[in-house]
Amino acid sequence: MSEELKWFVVSGLEKLDMAAILMMIVAILGFVWAVDASSTGSMALSIRNFGVLPVVGGVSLIILLAMLILCLVATYAKLIPSARDFAMWRLDSLSTPAKLLSLGFVWGIILFIIGVIIAAAAASTKSLATFTATAIAVLIAAILILLGYIGLVTFLFRLGRALNSKMFLITAVIFILIPITRLIAGFIPRIVYIPWLFEFEAWLLTYVEIDTVKKKMISGAIQI
Repeated sequence: MSEELKWFVVSGLEKLDMAAILMMIVAILGFVWAVDASSTGSMALSIRNFGVLPVVGGVSLIILLAMLILCLVATYAKLIPSARDFAMWRLDSLSTPAKLLSLGFVWGIILFIIGVIIAAAAASTKSLATFTATAIAVLIAAILILLGYIGLVTFLFRLGRALNSKMFLITAVIFILIPITRLIAGFIPRIVYIPWLFEFEAWLLTYVEIDTVKKKMISGAIQI
């Protein structure tokens, strides 16, 4: 392997490592937020919000904003660039997940923001056309974000195969389970904190495995 390709692998691991750390913090904050809202009875949950939108007060709102900022930094500054680096190493198997991550999370969020802006305008004008445009923008955004999430799962699956890492494969399976637990939490609000435990576990395993992969690369156990 050329030094340039090796650099992409090391860079990808380092960025994924930081993304995992930031997302673990997000998961911890999410757990605290959900437990607090659940214990105080300030939950307003239904199937439509997949168990992640409790009614929040001042402190909870601060936690929510912190989660949002950390999540955006982790995704756009670390996770997506990490996937792009790995795609430069294994273009045949990792380029598609990297593209799905970028397409889904970048354009999905942009469309969602546009939908929110249109919704704000619709609230004042009460125009049917504006409401329809909002619904379309939000629907497309949801589809794109779903594609981004599929890209994340696929990325971890293929990265696990490329690095001969069973732990990355296990992590990918956990990420598949997270939306399912959120859906169940939509019916059972009292377990709304459970998905955050899965989220923390997935990123913790990712963080631990990255360190293991680095050590195996140094020892020569993994040939890249």
